[in-house]
Amino acid sequence: MANQKQVEGRLANMDPLLKKLGVLGVEHSQEAFAKEEWDGKRWESRYPNQDEPRLNIAGAVSDLLGGGSIKSSRRMRRPVLKDSGDLFRSIDWDVIDGQTVEIGSDIPYATMHNFGSEKSQKESRLPITAGVIDGLREFLKDFPKFWPKLGFLAAKRNKASETPKELITSVVQRQFVGITKTLINDSVRTIIEHFEKETAQDGDA
Repeated sequence: MANQKQVEGRLANMDPLLKKLGVLGVEHSQEAFAKEEWDGKRWESRYPNQDEPRLNIAGAVSDLLGGGSIKSSRRMRRPVLKDSGDLFRSIDWDVIDGQTVEIGSDIPYATMHNFGSEKSQKESRLPITAGVIDGLREFLKDFPKFWPKLGFLAAKRNKASETPKELITSVVQRQFVGITKTLINDSVRTIIEHFEKETAQDGDA
């Protein structure tokens, strides 16, 4: 049991505790990706009604908009939200006003996935540019089996001067950041242990 002086020292310097809570929050969010669920609710699978061969259509268009080619992972059955791993790796914590721990991601589409289109009041809108169409047509030369999935996009524009059409999709909520009973209980336990732990030096974390 920590003595009074140690407790007072820890109250005067909350940074070590806030760091522990931040790391804990990130761990809980990352665990959602491993279990593909949040607070006991399973994430919905990607394109649940799509026939084989499966293709992440929005992901394929995003690859082409980024100036690259369609990644092989887009045509594989993969866990949801794990195509590139960018979202998983982007989850981090920060301290606000010296007393509040904030968990989140700086990736623009993180909010949409965490809350879904309906709650975030956003839709995934990807422009079908001339470059995207050229990329789709090249891809379909090598993988013609995906014509039923991409043909309607590959035929969107005939002239570069035409206004780009958009691929508009709704995003199902797959929450990975927020407050759960488990996180609350773990946070309370972390706080108690932080203040009760006896250390050799006053004020140690």
